[in-house]
Formats: sequence, C-alpha cells, structure tokens
Amino acid sequence: MILWLIIQLLVITSFIAGYLLGGKENNTIEKLKKLKEYIPQSTPKYKILKKKQPQTQDEKTLEELEKNFNAENKDKE
Repeated sequence: MILWLIIQLLVITSFIAGYLLGGKENNTIEKLKKLKEYIPQSTPKYKILKKKQPQTQDEKTLEELEKNFNAENKDKE
C-alpha cells in the first residue's frame, strides 16, 4: 500500500515538473518565432564572386576555340 502511494506521488510530481518545464520551453519557442520575423528569409540579391583560378594553356586554347566556333555559328544563322 505504501509502495503504491509512493509510485503515485512520483508520477504526479513528474507530471507537474514536466508541465512547469514544458511551459518554459514553449515561451522560448515563441520568442524564437518572434525573433525569426526579424531575420531575412530571402536570399541576398548580390552574387558571391568566385575567385578565378589561373588557367592552363589547354584551357585557354579550348576557350578560344569555343569563342571562334560560337562566332562562326552566329554568322551562319
């Protein structure tokens, strides 16, 4: 009988503690939601420039060939 009362008291106190601690968490979550309104949600309108790596001779010649090929195709159209 005494063991049953102890178990009931432990269960009741754990529910009370959970309720009290959970209330604090909910306040924290609400504060974070309000704070989130001030954080911009859209992506920035500027581009992040990538630093160009030095090109090898092969890459330079390929780039020149592509430019020439594209220029020739534009002339044909």
